[in-house]
Amino acid sequence: MEKKLRLHVVQALKLLLLLFTIHCLFLFPFTLSEIFFEERFQDGWKDRWVLSDWKRSEGKAGTFKYTAGKWPGDPDDKGIQTYNDAKHYAISAKISPEFSNENRTLVVQYSIKIEQDIECGGGYIKLLSGYVNQKKFGGDTPYSFMFGPDICGTQTKKLHVIMSYQGQNYPIKKDLQCETDKLTHFYTFILRPDASYSVLVDNRERESGTMYTDWDILPPPKIKDTKAKRPADWDDREYIEDPNDVKPKGYDSIPREIPDPKAKEPDNWDEEDDGIWRPPKIPNPAYKGPWKRKKIKNPNYKGKWKTPWVDNPEFEDDPDLYVLKPIKYVGIEVWQVKAGSIFDNILICDNPQYAREIVEDVFQNREIEKDAFEEAEKVRRAREEEEAQRAREEGEKRRKERGYKKPRRRHDPRDYLDDYHVRSGLCILPGMRQLSLSKGLVYGFTRLLSMPFKTLRGASRTLKVAQFCSVSNMSSSLQIELVPCLKDNYAYILHDEDTGTVGVVDPSEATPVIDALRRKNWNLTYILNTHHHHDHTGGNQELKARYGAKVIGSGVDRDRIPGIDIALNDGDKWMFAAHEVQVMDTPGHTRGHISFHFPSSGAIFTGDTLFSLSCGKLFEGTPMQMHSSLKKIMSLPDDTNIYCGHEYTLSNSKFALSIEPNNEALQSYAAHIAHLRSKSLPTVSRKPFYLTQSYASSTIPGEYSNRMCRWSILPFGSRYRHQIQLQVKHLLTRDVCATIPTKLKVEKACNPFLRTSSIEIRQTLNIPATANDSEALGFIRQAKDNF
Repeated sequence: MEKKLRLHVVQALKLLLLLFTIHCLFLFPFTLSEIFFEERFQDGWKDRWVLSDWKRSEGKAGTFKYTAGKWPGDPDDKGIQTYNDAKHYAISAKISPEFSNENRTLVVQYSIKIEQDIECGGGYIKLLSGYVNQKKFGGDTPYSFMFGPDICGTQTKKLHVIMSYQGQNYPIKKDLQCETDKLTHFYTFILRPDASYSVLVDNRERESGTMYTDWDILPPPKIKDTKAKRPADWDDREYIEDPNDVKPKGYDSIPREIPDPKAKEPDNWDEEDDGIWRPPKIPNPAYKGPWKRKKIKNPNYKGKWKTPWVDNPEFEDDPDLYVLKPIKYVGIEVWQVKAGSIFDNILICDNPQYAREIVEDVFQNREIEKDAFEEAEKVRRAREEEEAQRAREEGEKRRKERGYKKPRRRHDPRDYLDDYHVRSGLCILPGMRQLSLSKGLVYGFTRLLSMPFKTLRGASRTLKVAQFCSVSNMSSSLQIELVPCLKDNYAYILHDEDTGTVGVVDPSEATPVIDALRRKNWNLTYILNTHHHHDHTGGNQELKARYGAKVIGSGVDRDRIPGIDIALNDGDKWMFAAHEVQVMDTPGHTRGHISFHFPSSGAIFTGDTLFSLSCGKLFEGTPMQMHSSLKKIMSLPDDTNIYCGHEYTLSNSKFALSIEPNNEALQSYAAHIAHLRSKSLPTVSRKPFYLTQSYASSTIPGEYSNRMCRWSILPFGSRYRHQIQLQVKHLLTRDVCATIPTKLKVEKACNPFLRTSSIEIRQTLNIPATANDSEALGFIRQAKDNF
């Protein structure tokens, strides 16, 4: 009896255990998952990975560094980092045993931290099938799947998803953007047995869809019926005129304007002298314009007709479309101009939830990484501010050495125009740099009559225009004034007369800009930076703090431009008062360089991309990038004024002549520059010019302009509004004509960096005949650097 009781108890316990197990399965469901490959780069990782010898014999192979990076969230969490600039990297690990994703979900995930200013390079991984000689693994090794970011300049910031099908690679059709900051990011790709997919970045879905529509692997299942036509009775008018609406009587007799009922005849009105007084007219509030029937909903509206979709007769389904060849290796194969990317946390499995948990686990230290990065940025900005302060002090010292602080009498004819501006495209003649009418009209007319008599006779006969007179070709409401800074830098103050909006382009230091604004009694609204170098941004913080101005710069250099408020990118259109500004990416000198084009004013501010007779050094870019940037600028109208960031015109002309001595246009231009310098005259126009859009007077040798010009000198600030108008057909001399701003037409004729196809330049520098224009620019830039 006791044994039977014991047996019943055991059976009852087994039953309870079974019921408890079933209950747990319903409460906590789980699926059996498989991890095909996981690499956290801990101890022994070198035994699992094989560094390829691809490109090593050519000296183009890079090596990996085992590190946690500059600002790690966890110093013990290390990965492998690309270490050498401008190198190819190839490393792979074997997956044992190989696996297939048939009838199961495929999850590919890894993290990458792009600490460097990558400029141009990849950050993707590959899955390989079949046998691979890992020591020869490289860019030409076939792969089954490729996934990850690819960045090059400001144009390419894509996320690759490339599938291999029957031996051919197919990239995803959608434009996926990758992350571009310097923190750790996880990239996850999920492919399901129904051929649907998801792309996640940091556990957030970036894109999803199906292989049938987002890759051109198979013909589309559905196509539009090209034979279908819209039915004749199809009514796609959503609203129609109300046929029952009738025009009110007397509607057409309502006048547009009526006499102002509040107007009164002036007390001093004399009908004999002034005529019959009539009140002024004002708009009639009862007038509503031409009568139109009101609109009502169309009862027959069927919507917009669309071409119907039909089955594609060429479509043949492949139920195994999602199945990759059996995967045997995982590899990293990239090329980077600037190294510094850290690969880590590589995972290949069939469980998306496990992949999500990995990201959450690593990102527990996300805030620590962000704080470390921000602290490093503070140190960098402080260092740049110190360098900027030294630059300001050096600029102040140089200004004092030049005697810029010496007081000048405003009526001194040696001064440039301050409050009185030339409203035409004419050059300022020698001995007439200012007509100080506010100090006395007698002095002004004395200076006027002291000009050579032939100037006054110019209205009656035609003379040749000065060949290289640079003038500001802009709308009448926009003024551009040059401000010398540091040793050879120039900032440009922009002033819109209509609204009073004021901007400054590339202020390398604040003091000269503040002095110029104080003389004009202007308040700064915007600070425009072409790039991040502090000889172009050194004055940002002080000017921003003083005037509350907004700092505008490139989105690529958002983290390198001090005080940036508005980030602009290629193709953006921004308004400076009523003037549209087109933003152009012009990398080469730096990776984030931009230029500001004022199309209605015929002006472009090129910073350090294009100089008069030269281009900027390639600090962060390639000859290909610089050539592409210069081509953009060359596509503008020939009469565009080029405002550059430095004045190297004399030395640039010497180099240009050394490699293209038979260029007649260049010979004439260089002689003009040398002539200006021999008389201690600037090659840069230092004072503002106003002119209408109707003409520009800068030419190249052999071309002249005979247009009628009006020269109006207005004494602003004085209570008199006297105006002297001289009708002339020529400019008397070119002795004081500036070369900056320079005309794009002149640069095309003389600048060697815009003449990379010149046979003479190529022969002089022994540039190979097979070299394209980008490669030729590289040869010219190297020769200029060594000149």
